[in-house]
Amino acid sequence: MRLFVAVTPPAPVLDELARRVGHLRELPGADGLRWFPRENWHLTTTFLGEVADPEREELEAALAAAAGRYGPFGIALAGGGRFGDRTLWTDVEGDREVLVELAGAMDDAARACGVRIDDRPYRPHLTLARGPRPHGRRHGHGDGSGDGGDGSGGGGGRAGHGRHGRSRARGGYRGPGPGYGDPWAEERERVRAPSLAPFADALADYRSRPWTVDAVELVSSTLRAGPGGSSRYETVRTWPLTAAGD
Repeated sequence: MRLFVAVTPPAPVLDELARRVGHLRELPGADGLRWFPRENWHLTTTFLGEVADPEREELEAALAAAAGRYGPFGIALAGGGRFGDRTLWTDVEGDREVLVELAGAMDDAARACGVRIDDRPYRPHLTLARGPRPHGRRHGHGDGSGDGGDGSGGGGGRAGHGRHGRSRARGGYRGPGPGYGDPWAEERERVRAPSLAPFADALADYRSRPWTVDAVELVSSTLRAGPGGSSRYETVRTWPLTAAGD
């Protein structure tokens, strides 16, 4: 089972975001982007990758224990940003440092169970769209998922191009890339891709209502099983954040 840990904003926050995304989709070039469906909007904390059923019990216990060390905290979505012209996202403000610390604790719990986790810095964000997929290339969690991940996808959550918990080498050689034998192919691909800068700029004044994060979710991801070839997400476990403050 392909798994990640995430925080999902409440419905009123998603309603607000959906209205803003509706305006973004009216901008020139929006039709050339791959927009994540609302049901896939989340903040990835830890992308776990493929986890065999015999390993899940130990992993879930470790993640539950890590979540239990944290209490509720407040965040909001704010502004916009992009990873080049690959990924468009909205940022996080409020008790952001607590979210970063929580993500680190979940990472450590997963590593203790033998799951490989990237050590790139975690940057909380909610992925909204991706640029066109280059010909001949396929992505992992971030392809239609948002962290977690995106990403996020993300979404993935690591700075750069999301987070990947396990090696992607198993797919084998897929042939030469889009530029093989044609030195201008990659440049033509870049020119055709719409810039994400106007979309990120249009989110500069965006602020969601704040909300209290009181739980994290373990989510399964099935690639290309959702609307428009996106991933389908299903919550497997929910762990409340119930630790008392100091």
